[in-house]
Amino acid sequence: MGDPAIANESSLPDFHKLDSPDYRAVGKTNHVLANYKLVTDNLMDLSHVGYVHQSTIGTPGFTEKGKLTSRLTEQGVQVYRTVPDVPMPPTYALTRVLPEGRNIDRWQVIDFVAPCFVMIHVGGKEAGTGALDGDYEGGLNTWILNAMTPETESTTHYFWASVRAHDRNNKDVDALFLEQVSTAFDEDKVMLEAQQGVLNTRPETWDLALRSDVGAIQSRRLLSARIKAEQSADATAA
Repeated sequence: MGDPAIANESSLPDFHKLDSPDYRAVGKTNHVLANYKLVTDNLMDLSHVGYVHQSTIGTPGFTEKGKLTSRLTEQGVQVYRTVPDVPMPPTYALTRVLPEGRNIDRWQVIDFVAPCFVMIHVGGKEAGTGALDGDYEGGLNTWILNAMTPETESTTHYFWASVRAHDRNNKDVDALFLEQVSTAFDEDKVMLEAQQGVLNTRPETWDLALRSDVGAIQSRRLLSARIKAEQSADATAA
């Protein structure tokens, strides 16, 4: 793990919500038969939500209406995605936080910290009430905290937690979020393992990258630079 005397605590990802009294977290660990970088790619590009997760957090039209920006941060990469005026997905409806039958504006703020941490703030609010301008007050706000630990070249221990600020002491809500997010991530697991199966037969390439891949590409570049610098330092020391 290295010398604790030279550890830089400022580079740690912000997971304080996991044990803060102001929030409630539920989560688990998935064992994914795919490389850890694929799991990160999946979290950095949430355009797939409208296709893969229509039983939980996705709806038809979600991907097509999304507006995407990205930027480098002090710790890594941030992807900001808004989706205006779309139907409420099944999971959001089950929470009963938002007005029934109304369209919502949705947001996804995704932060990557190398080598393998992703913090996501997602939510929805009644359409036209300020969410697209960053006013999330009164909406459904949740945070997904993710840490991927490579086991082998093609398997990963995927630690995740779903965090909320509402109904913190309600065990029924705990069960709802655990079940819904688990279902979504099990859907991801099927997709990721299929991708790994394809990559096992040929070299990996980004020649056909789409605009929605920008977060995954930028996070991979940062990770590659970190690995190269570490290997160079190890070689110099040796």
